[in-house]
Amino acid sequence: MRGVGPQWHNDGYFLRVPFSHVLYYIIKTPAQGRGGTHFCNTSRVYDVLEAAEQQRWAHLYSVNSSYGFVHPVVAEHPVTRKKHVFLHLGWTGAVYDAAQKRLLDSTELATLMRRYNELLSREDLCYKHVYQEGDAVFIDNLTVAHRADPTAHEELQSVDAEAIIENSEEKEDEPKAKLRIVHRVTIKGQDGILDPPPEVLPPVLDIAGPNPFNTDGVWFHGNTGFEWDSDKRLQN
Repeated sequence: MRGVGPQWHNDGYFLRVPFSHVLYYIIKTPAQGRGGTHFCNTSRVYDVLEAAEQQRWAHLYSVNSSYGFVHPVVAEHPVTRKKHVFLHLGWTGAVYDAAQKRLLDSTELATLMRRYNELLSREDLCYKHVYQEGDAVFIDNLTVAHRADPTAHEELQSVDAEAIIENSEEKEDEPKAKLRIVHRVTIKGQDGILDPPPEVLPPVLDIAGPNPFNTDGVWFHGNTGFEWDSDKRLQN
């Protein structure tokens, strides 16, 4: 697959029960060190939020823009009991504020997304892994967000093809030298832990239907989410 995962996300966000853990096993790496992945512990992100932000985010619930599954923006890990953030920056169609009983408008939603992106991208909170063949990366998917490094989406023409060919035993190997092959294993999550409380919202909303809340709120249906930054490419 090309172009996937350019923005911070947790795998399985499009499901009612997202994956609990994910294993990435690297079969082949791309040329010139391209195609790394950035990881960030979202429990640490929650910890560095200001107290007012923690209080407000605890009332927020995101809606997947394709399938309408609803998840809390702040959740509690079932094992550690630590609070963490759970929000997809490329596949969110709406965010509901349960305290105010309304959807965030476009300005509010863009502000939320930018703030989360800013924290996830802090060098003291995130880690970039440059893959080597044979690497196995195992993450707690509930509390570890990730995104593809921009080099994973560079055009193939940017690679020095002649140098690759010269270093290959056969010219037929040249296209393969640019390819990243990853085997991904996902582990089913625990039912209910990322459902909204029944008194707040149902676990799924008809995101493809009309907006059932305030008309100035963002209610976006599509294969990608609400465009919170026109300079950033969204893809699930």
